[in-house]
Amino acid sequence: MDRREMKSNTPKSPEDVDMKWKPVTGGLTPRESVYAAHVMENEARFLNAQQEAPLAKKTPIPGLKYIFPTIRKAVPNLLDGDLTEDSVRDQFRQAATDVLTTDSTRHGVVVNEMPSPEEIAEFIDPVAARAKTSIEGLRDIL
Repeated sequence: MDRREMKSNTPKSPEDVDMKWKPVTGGLTPRESVYAAHVMENEARFLNAQQEAPLAKKTPIPGLKYIFPTIRKAVPNLLDGDLTEDSVRDQFRQAATDVLTTDSTRHGVVVNEMPSPEEIAEFIDPVAARAKTSIEGLRDIL
């Protein structure tokens, strides 16, 4: 393993991660930004590991384009209160629906067929579960 590989695997402070993701988390409060950036960093590492796994299928990840905007939208709503599987899943599903709708409207695209709630759940529920773990982990150190 060379120095670049060692450096990239070194855990970063929440502040370092926040700075890295600032272009995506801009406009959030500092607290929201740190949490959203932490969840995004963990999700990016997970997705990268999935694609680099020796037996990984090199197929596109469904909904990849919408994962990070969904995280940005959902995480601020999860910072206060208890994190239950249901509350996290519901926030992520609603955020994904909002992001899909906003994206199609913003770009003037007429959506002939929005994904069904089941299709949204299929690609967003695993992200929500990982986000829950990330938020809980960050709560433990902040």
